Formats: sequence, structure tokens, C-alpha cells
Amino acid sequence: MKRLVLACLVVTGLHVAMCRADEARIPVYQPTIITQPGHYILTRDIAGGSGNVITIQANDVTLDLNGRTIRDANPVALIMIADGFSRITIRNGRLSGGDTGIGYGSVAAGLRLTVEKVEFSGSSSAIAIAGATVVSILSCRIAGAGPGDAVMVRGLGDSSYTGQFLDNVIEESGASALALHGLRAGLIRGNVIARFGKTTSFAHGIEIGSPVASDQGGNVIEHNTIRGSDDDIGIVIDGTPSNLVDENSVSGLGASGILISSNGNRVVGNVTSGDQCGICSSGTVSRNILERNHVENNAFDGIRVEGDFNLFDANVSEGNGQFGIDTSGTGSAYRNNMLRDNTVGAVAGAMTDAGGNIL
Repeated sequence: MKRLVLACLVVTGLHVAMCRADEARIPVYQPTIITQPGHYILTRDIAGGSGNVITIQANDVTLDLNGRTIRDANPVALIMIADGFSRITIRNGRLSGGDTGIGYGSVAAGLRLTVEKVEFSGSSSAIAIAGATVVSILSCRIAGAGPGDAVMVRGLGDSSYTGQFLDNVIEESGASALALHGLRAGLIRGNVIARFGKTTSFAHGIEIGSPVASDQGGNVIEHNTIRGSDDDIGIVIDGTPSNLVDENSVSGLGASGILISSNGNRVVGNVTSGDQCGICSSGTVSRNILERNHVENNAFDGIRVEGDFNLFDANVSEGNGQFGIDTSGTGSAYRNNMLRDNTVGAVAGAMTDAGGNIL
């Protein structure tokens, strides 16, 4: 009898503990302004009204969409984080329509944000963050966005920010897919990007760089797949130095597969094919290393870099419409490259032949 009573007490205690855990998650079931820290959970699908559907005006907020959908046909933000609030997590659900899926704008207070396993559709921009400190976009899917960038993030004023952009799928964006202005020591890995720049010419699959963030750079861009646009560019390194661009696959781009416009980058193990120019520079760049890339069947040059003291090592650049490697400037060298079957020739420009090249 005592054992039975004890067992009942244990079961009752477990039930109370579970109830308290459930009660700790605050239900959201209609358009809401969140003003207190806490863990919130969407308990039903929500259709918006005249303003932003969810507004977050508190620090330390986790919003679990719980597999539900927030939608709005009006030009509003589905989830707007108010100026000055930070340490926000949004995960596990769907956002459909609106002008912006998740938005934030500030010139004074940096945002720490994590977005994980959220599906976006039909927004002009899925994620638009102006004033970031740390941003992580993880395992999200963005499809059918409107005329804006699918994901646009920039730092606070002229400052850089850091973050991770991992394992996302982005399709049919109107402009660029990942526009990351001023990223520093960030990681961009495992993303699949297709058919971007639907309403904008010369859009970018992945873009890093800012004209104002002086301490940007040192990013890793690896294992991404980018394909299928009309007149756009796959990966753009714009003014931000000392990045690693490693083992990406870029194909079917109407402009450059990979475009470098900064110094001191290492571009290694990438595959570019069927682009206008495989791996190219914009303007004069120096002390970049391009090694073990496979560049073939591009309309113009396989590799074209302007500037001084660049190294081209162990690349395969074949079957391109102009040169295998085309350079200008002084002090550059090439070695151990395979540069066959390019329409105009193997090499253009004054470089040191360091040996081992097959022309």
C-alpha cells in the first residue's frame, strides 16, 4: 500500500513538473506585441491585419513558431524587432507574404539574432537586418521572394558584425540571395542557391563586403552550391580582405562565377562551369592565391585577375572561350596548372612560369 501511494506521488509530481514546463512557454495566438523576456510559442496560424503581425519589444525572447504559419498580404513586417532590443531567437515555422519576413533597423543598438528552421515565401525580403552585431541564419528555406534581397544583413553604422549562415536553401529571389555587408570572421557554409536575380540585373548569390566597415574580412565561404541565373554573379568578395573561398560549386551564371575585388584571399578547390567568366577580378587586386580550382566551359576566360603578386597554382582551366589564365600587372606567377583547349590560348599577360604547367 505504501509503495502504491509513493508511486502515485511520483506520478503526480512528474505531472506538476511537466505542467510548469508547459506554462513557462507563453502562448501566442493573434497579432501581438511582445514586451517581456521569455519563451513564446505560436499555438495557431495567424493572419495579420493593418500593421506588423508580431512586434518584439524586449530582450531575451525566443519565439517558437511551432510549425505554424504567420501570413499577411499587406506590405508590413511579419515579425519586426523594435530598435534597441537584442538576443532574439525565431525558429521552427513558416512566414508567408508581407514586405519583410523578419526585420530590424537601428543606428544605435546592435542586434544578436538567431533564425533557425524557418520557411519563408512571398516576402519582398525574407530577412532584412540593419544594425547587426551577431546574426545566425540556420537551415532555413526561402522561396519565391519579391524584388528585394532574400537575406540582407549589415552592421551598425560603419561597424562590422559576425555570424553564421549555414545549410540554407534560397530559390527564386528577386535580387541577391545572401547580401552580407561588412561581415567579419563569419562562416557561410552548405547553402544551396538557385535562380536568383529574377527582377534585378547583376545580382549576387553570395556577397560579402561593405564600403564603410574598415575591420571586415577573414570570412570562410565553403561548400556552397550556386546555379542558374541569367546575368548575375555567383560569389562576390567586394572590398573585404583575407577570406577563404573553398570548395564551392558555381555553374550556369550569366556573369562571373566568382568575382574577387579585394586583396589577400585564398580561392581553393572551387568548381565553376558554364559561366561567362569562371574566376575573375574586378579592378586591381594583389596577393591572392588561386589553387586547385576546376574552371571549364566558360564563355570568356577561365581565370582572369588584374593586379600584382598573385599566385595561380594547380588549377585546371580548360575549354573556355578565351584564355585559361589571363592576367595583368607584375610579380605574379603560375605553376602546375593544366590549361588546355582554351579557344584563344593558354595564358595571357606577363607572369613567371614557375614550372609544371601543361598548356
